[in-house]
Amino acid sequence: MSASSRSDRLESWKEIASYLGRSVRTARRWEAEEGLPVHRHQHRAAGSVFAFVSEIDDWRASRSSPSRRAERPQSKTRIVATAKPAEGLVVLPFRYIGPRPEDEEYLADGFTDEVITALSKQRRFRVISRTSAMTLRDSARDAPTLGRDLSVGWIVDGSLRIQGERLRVSTQLIEAATDRSAWSESFTGSLEEIFDIQEEIAARVSHSLQIELPDSPSGPRRDLDAWRCLQQARRESLRWRQEAIDRAVRLLTNGLREHPEDNELRAALARAHLQYREAGLDLGPEPLARASAIARELEGQEDPRGTAAQLRGWICYSKGDIQGAVRELRETLTVDWNNPDGLALLANCLIISGRAGQARPLIEQALSIDPLTPLNRCMPGWADASEGRFEEALGPYREMFEMDPANPFGRLFLLWILTLTGRDEEALEIAEGFAPMAGSLPAQVADLFVSTLGGPDVTESLHGALEREPLTATSDLFPRLLAQAYGLRGDAERALHWLELAMDNGYINHPLLASRDPTLEHLRDRPEFRALLQEIKRRWDAFEA
Repeated sequence: MSASSRSDRLESWKEIASYLGRSVRTARRWEAEEGLPVHRHQHRAAGSVFAFVSEIDDWRASRSSPSRRAERPQSKTRIVATAKPAEGLVVLPFRYIGPRPEDEEYLADGFTDEVITALSKQRRFRVISRTSAMTLRDSARDAPTLGRDLSVGWIVDGSLRIQGERLRVSTQLIEAATDRSAWSESFTGSLEEIFDIQEEIAARVSHSLQIELPDSPSGPRRDLDAWRCLQQARRESLRWRQEAIDRAVRLLTNGLREHPEDNELRAALARAHLQYREAGLDLGPEPLARASAIARELEGQEDPRGTAAQLRGWICYSKGDIQGAVRELRETLTVDWNNPDGLALLANCLIISGRAGQARPLIEQALSIDPLTPLNRCMPGWADASEGRFEEALGPYREMFEMDPANPFGRLFLLWILTLTGRDEEALEIAEGFAPMAGSLPAQVADLFVSTLGGPDVTESLHGALEREPLTATSDLFPRLLAQAYGLRGDAERALHWLELAMDNGYINHPLLASRDPTLEHLRDRPEFRALLQEIKRRWDAFEA
């Protein structure tokens, strides 16, 4: 058959993928990486693709020869052993198709988030979280590889096209192991119907997988403008920079002027204020006070997504009220067991309270739905370290570091656990990576640990800088690390100072502090340490997990 013959032509990505018996995403990847013969015709407003069956057949034949076969390297990402692939699902980021992708791609991200949220309401299927799913944008991995890497059996893939006020959404459900489409459909409507289409896709997917979604809470119909405002603000706040969080706060403040009854906007504004603290941009009282005022406004309101309860949990944690944080976060998880942020924060609260055993199921669940967030990878190690099992903790901290070597916290955590396990040479090598970050708080704490390994001693100015650094007083994290570093240096006075500050921020892991933490050996005979340990035990005994 001639290549120019009309019957030989496949007129779209969908037809090409169907002929190959694969997903559109795989067909696109094969074109980019393996030379799949696809042609393009550029129109004034947009482009189209087509392919010839004969050329595809020739390409297939060339790939089947032994010389073209190669083993695909396996990803390092591993999911906890209890995750069952057949009961796992990932919603890949919907691709945005429109005239202004740089301005409106957030709509596709928000659409993806809503579909994930809807599917996550049931407990039978494990749904990969938004945080991990978004890292897969433009991923070249095919469906079987994604299935193995994420331990999922099913993939939802799709695109969202906006033309004026009209919306077209194409989506399909793919069986990961075979890369075959189990169901596909396109939906069209006005932009105002975007929420109906989200719900319809979630319903179709759940029907195909024979799972039952809980009924959506009744209430007023969501407003499209408020939802767009929420998605724009989320895009800005995820950049974690001063100017971006400023823009998020302005967007949400203006949105609330137009929609004063929208509690999702209100909760998002409170969360944005807390980000100033978490990013170390404003450690004064104002961000926490503003977030707390909004949380009070939300009291007594319906909270079908657990958003307000999670906000209260973050506020309690920021204030060092770990007991209150545990109470609020447990309420969040009764509404949404697949909330990765709630799971991780609750697990951390339990660990610093000396309840690692109760944290482990939460960590396992967080890892099963959010495996591509580096911080989650170290959580099993944090639980092990909190029980004095430092050797077992090393592997997870290595994983976190390898996933994101540029993250100063991942580098500091690995340096810390290497020091506690006596791997001095490797710890010093890891410390060298702080050179470009000299002067930052993680780098200063690293310098303190390095001084215990035979490295250069620290100056008096560093001790003073750490005392004056506001970020050291915002949580238990830096105080407990500093207490251990000073303990290793034999500086009992400073170690006790930082340990007391860690306790005031909620660190009451009495079993570890009483006998299992080797960094505090020089303190155990001191009456001040025994008095502090007695107070920590009192709080540990009173804590309700």
